[in-house]
Amino acid sequence: MGMDSAPVSLDGLNTGLALSELERSIVRLLQVDGRAQHTQMARVLGVTVKTVARKVERLLDEHVIEITTATNPSLLGYRAGAFVGIQCDGSRPLDEIVAELAKLPSGDYAVQTTGRFALLFETLCRDAAEMLDVAHRQVLTISGISGIEVFPFLRMPYQEPIWDEAQVKHGRGLTAAEAPELDDADRRIIAELSNNGRLPFATVGETLGLSESQVRKRVHRMTSTGAVRIMALTNPRGLGFETLAFVAICAAPSQSVTELADTIAALPSVAYLAICAGRYDMFAEVVCRDREHLMTVLDTEFRTLPGVTRLETMISTVVHYRRLIPAVPIEP
Repeated sequence: MGMDSAPVSLDGLNTGLALSELERSIVRLLQVDGRAQHTQMARVLGVTVKTVARKVERLLDEHVIEITTATNPSLLGYRAGAFVGIQCDGSRPLDEIVAELAKLPSGDYAVQTTGRFALLFETLCRDAAEMLDVAHRQVLTISGISGIEVFPFLRMPYQEPIWDEAQVKHGRGLTAAEAPELDDADRRIIAELSNNGRLPFATVGETLGLSESQVRKRVHRMTSTGAVRIMALTNPRGLGFETLAFVAICAAPSQSVTELADTIAALPSVAYLAICAGRYDMFAEVVCRDREHLMTVLDTEFRTLPGVTRLETMISTVVHYRRLIPAVPIEP
């Protein structure tokens, strides 16, 4: 299974704290670069370094943000995965079940939704056998779950974890394409920074038996090539994106699914996309300002696409996310 790490509830991140426009600007800068220096941010924002330092400390202490790593799962040793649509029997509250799902070592995140499925669960595994074991032995046996439908990934997901970037698509999102291979030292560095992305490189090196310069060079290589991002994880609602939804998409028989997926990944508001097997050809996550914005996105962006034959929209209500860290190698 994946190395153990504590689940982070996106809805558990503090959105009740009233953020000033300056604080929102700082969050946005840290989403782009989670290790941005206080002096650098102060210069961009036109305020003092002391003001930035105080605001960043508040955002971290109040759990508005967490600085972590983001990368394509395949680079960390996850070669198989799936979305699992889950139906429940009503014997337990859904928030209890989704929290239990989020604790599974192979779980990336679990979402409470409206629509065909009460819950959506993403599992990332080392191989297909492990993925099927997770779905049928671990998920299906959780009390309160009455049935599952498994959608194995055919291509590892595209992800744009910067909410504002998802709206305009200046970036490319996280994919495995053109990214360098990561070795064991790289993965150990990612594991250390996943818990605290602003950890000093000297501290990381001391823990791993590497010099500060070695850690710095490796992190620079991984971030400059796009293999890894160090960024602020935050609830999109804290930045004004109140509505999250998954859109399940079916392509026409004559339509290239890969080409359609690339087109959809480039749409404004799409933050995540996975091509899968099963009832649907792909799942896309959209991040919208409100439900009216979601309606506009569906009507003007999705429904007008040639090659789309059917859509199902599932609005997310509670999201549990686990920091993705390197998978433990399979024993021979």
